[in-house]
Amino acid sequence: MSSTAVILLIIAALSLYLTYGIQDGWRRRYRQRQQKQRQQLELYRLRRQGDILKLWLRHPHGQLLPKAKPGQHLQLFSQDQQGQPLSRAYSLVSDCQQQRYYMLAIKIEAGGKLTPLLAERLSQGQMLTCSYPKGHFGPAVSLQNLLARLSQQPLKATPLVLVAGGIGITPLLPMINSALRQRRPVTLVYQARRRIDLLQHRKLRRFAAKTQLQYLPVLSQPDGNWPGRHGRITAAEVAQPGGKQAEYLICASAEMVLTLEQGLADLGCHKVRHELFSAAHSTQSFAITLGTAQANSLGHSSVLDALLASGVKVPYDCRGGSCGACALRIVSGDCSNVLQSEFSVGADEVLTCCVQATSALQLAFPYGAADAAADEDEQYPSPSATLPVIDYRQA
Repeated sequence: MSSTAVILLIIAALSLYLTYGIQDGWRRRYRQRQQKQRQQLELYRLRRQGDILKLWLRHPHGQLLPKAKPGQHLQLFSQDQQGQPLSRAYSLVSDCQQQRYYMLAIKIEAGGKLTPLLAERLSQGQMLTCSYPKGHFGPAVSLQNLLARLSQQPLKATPLVLVAGGIGITPLLPMINSALRQRRPVTLVYQARRRIDLLQHRKLRRFAAKTQLQYLPVLSQPDGNWPGRHGRITAAEVAQPGGKQAEYLICASAEMVLTLEQGLADLGCHKVRHELFSAAHSTQSFAITLGTAQANSLGHSSVLDALLASGVKVPYDCRGGSCGACALRIVSGDCSNVLQSEFSVGADEVLTCCVQATSALQLAFPYGAADAAADEDEQYPSPSATLPVIDYRQA
């Protein structure tokens, strides 16, 4: 390739990179306006695989759905048996290139608050209230990868290594589709208990046989017929396909993420990001105070969970760091982040769904208590309520 062609290629890549950044900024501002808006979608297909519930959702009038990005999730809204509002975030499993339907794969937790109700109540044709696609967990946009795409030389793109633990596979599946379209080298290391727990195992094997995907499933409790790896994934196994230059994305339990991140760092792999749907429960006992209300951190996965368990009235919505509704001001004390947040708050504020107390903690609302109470009434529209009408073509 001549020097002139290389220069033109670099200019084109820079233009594409800047255009992407501007468009992404516009999209983020638009999505922020959608944070408190809901959409009602039809559950047109329902399947169960072991303890995994698969949902296919579409627009009730056949319209195209808002565009989603690999790694994003939907927030589902429901009510418990006492009529109290419940909401949880579930990653999109469907290929984000199409907008005809969303697919979710939900693990039914025996002690969960929402998933047992979903397994019991859901039926085909039902209308579900959910958020618009949101979240920023996904591969980084790099100039090197854009140049590789423009030059049609995928081997020069940064290798992508995806690591899933159990149901953590869900946000990674759309990323695989996207990477394969870009002809980017991609490896999936997938830890599960049993063969039946491997979501889309046959499809992934077909992809691995026909594309540049390297698929490495590992079972911790295999049966006698399992021909593959068994045991626990190690950082050395994860680092082997991509080396120090690869980009690593991990979605798994808090313990697995912590172990792998530390191991990868020791091996010189520093381009590592992760996503957790929930953090491990705190083993420390610290008093948490909000006004005159009291709570304790012990046994709870976040400050928000501790407050809610003690009956403290605080506004919240997504419980995943994407909406900002649960932000509180720190008056005194310390806390640590246990979930990655995609919502910016003030220097003295925290998203209570994303942190655990590391000392006695005194909190206050970042605005008047009366305003907070008023906002709380607006957090949860009824599933049958009239929802704001959004132009889907702009999403």
